Amino acid sequence: MNINLQLDQQHSEQLKYIHQQEHVEVESLFNQAIEEQYLQLQSDNGDGNDQLFWSNAAHAYINHQSSLFNFALPQLLKQYPAMHVLFEDGVVIDADVDEDVLLDRIWKTDFVRERIDKYQAIFCHFVPNRLDSNE
Repeated sequence: MNINLQLDQQHSEQLKYIHQQEHVEVESLFNQAIEEQYLQLQSDNGDGNDQLFWSNAAHAYINHQSSLFNFALPQLLKQYPAMHVLFEDGVVIDADVDEDVLLDRIWKTDFVRERIDKYQAIFCHFVPNRLDSNE
């Protein structure tokens, strides 16, 4: 389904600013906003879909980081193949081939404490060796 949207000048400028500051494609911003609204409605309807996360903030944080991770994946494949990475806002904070070693090393850092306090989440993910041909 294709949808054509028209934005007023203020929202158009805001999108341009976010794109420049965060290096996130406009399509990703729309997808994230739609996903967040959808999840909020599902949560409000009590269907139980929000039970995977501690909070809506955690869910929004993980979705945002996941989108950025997927966008950065081609570069991550070159730099961190077959490694677990602590990732935020397009940047690898730390990496290790052993997820337990990575988590042990980062768990008591200020970075992790701040994310746990704010979002009840961190984004640690595995970078594959290569993309599957069907991705």
